[in-house]
Amino acid sequence: MLTMHKSGFSLIEVLVFVSILSIFFVSAMFVTTVSLHNMKVNEHRIIASRYAEDLLEWIRAYKETDWDNFMEKTINGGENPYCFNSTPGSLVDFPGVSSCGYTGIDGLSPVIYRRTATLIQQNSGQIQVAISVNWREGGSVYSVPINATLSIWE
Repeated sequence: MLTMHKSGFSLIEVLVFVSILSIFFVSAMFVTTVSLHNMKVNEHRIIASRYAEDLLEWIRAYKETDWDNFMEKTINGGENPYCFNSTPGSLVDFPGVSSCGYTGIDGLSPVIYRRTATLIQQNSGQIQVAISVNWREGGSVYSVPINATLSIWE
């Protein structure tokens, strides 16, 4: 008599294998999603840093062209921040932060950045500049701040 011996996996073994495999894939997907989110935040942080540095350089150039006018705007503005959501033209043209929404700064980037600068007179020859570039992403608000002290060199 011939006996047949069946070989293969039982239903329980297959279910355990599929369960372990699905846990692995869900974990891999979670790690990939978190990594992509962090990569996007870092990309926006780099762009925001560039916008903040550009604004600081513009303010330095504005200061160099007419220090007295620059000091007058600072004294009159006090601690009221200026909104710079477009390429700066003149310090007079910019509204305060209350009317400063999240807009594209260079026309090429997504409409997510808000760039502001606060000018505070420290003494007769120095101005404290506080620049902040903010953006919203995934329900959170991120910020890149830059602080500098500008002086008149005579």
